Amino acid sequence: MTSGKLLKKYFWFLRAFQSGPITRAEISRRWLSSPLNDEKKRLARSSFYHMKNELEELFDVSIACDKKEGWYIEQSFREDEEFRKWLLNSLAVESSLEDYANMHGRIMYESIPGGIQHLQTVVDAMQHCYRIIIRYGSFVHEPREFIFAPYAVRIYKQRWYAIGESSDHPGEIRTYAFDRFMQVSTTNSTYEIPEGFDVKKYFADCIGMTKGEAGEVQDIVVRVARKGVSYLRTLPLHKSQQEINTTHEYSDFQFHLAPNFEFMQEILGRGDEAEVLSPQSIRDKFADIVANLHKRYSAAH
Repeated sequence: MTSGKLLKKYFWFLRAFQSGPITRAEISRRWLSSPLNDEKKRLARSSFYHMKNELEELFDVSIACDKKEGWYIEQSFREDEEFRKWLLNSLAVESSLEDYANMHGRIMYESIPGGIQHLQTVVDAMQHCYRIIIRYGSFVHEPREFIFAPYAVRIYKQRWYAIGESSDHPGEIRTYAFDRFMQVSTTNSTYEIPEGFDVKKYFADCIGMTKGEAGEVQDIVVRVARKGVSYLRTLPLHKSQQEINTTHEYSDFQFHLAPNFEFMQEILGRGDEAEVLSPQSIRDKFADIVANLHKRYSAAH
């Protein structure tokens, strides 16, 4: 078996365990009909345990068995291992879609904008704390070139971003989108990450990527109409979200964050289902936006 096909086989079994609890008999049944099973043979007991051990070593996971339910991957990931968990899930999804190539036209997914080809260069530079040179095509300025110390990378709404210090803004932490990278090269100049910097902590008090102009962190209360409540409950906007008041017509949600651009867009995107109750300063901002929208839509064409 070629290395590429063997890797796909690993992903296939990884996905089977991730869908657990699942019995050995069920995995064997699924394997019998898999396009990766060229010989169309049932999975032998010895082959099953060999694959289980291989997956545990290769992906650093623990595959456990519930005598009544079956086999599954233990959710023992620590908080600092979220990247590994995300990576495993991504690989499993990609492998799954390959298995069902005949479903073309019936499975739709979102693509990531350009710039992903620069991810390895940036991450390699982060590994060794090397500065990089970026030629950047801004939406509002002419393309420019600057030296950048990449502290971290992050993906948000299908876009990759680099977070660090730019020679254009020394002493400040800035964020740049990968899809606007025109060219990236590595230098031999090294940098030091600020003591205590953690990308999760850096973005902890806001939604999305707009950090610099977000303003101070404060408590914001938003009233959501009944039909929109369940969506917010199942997919919270922010980890600080709390449902502080519930009626048959609406629920009030409180957030402790900096009201940045992404927060404003999230609330506005809910149309007339959401209303900011407090603080008054934030409510006034939304009132101005709504008034401007009303003025535009009321104007004759």
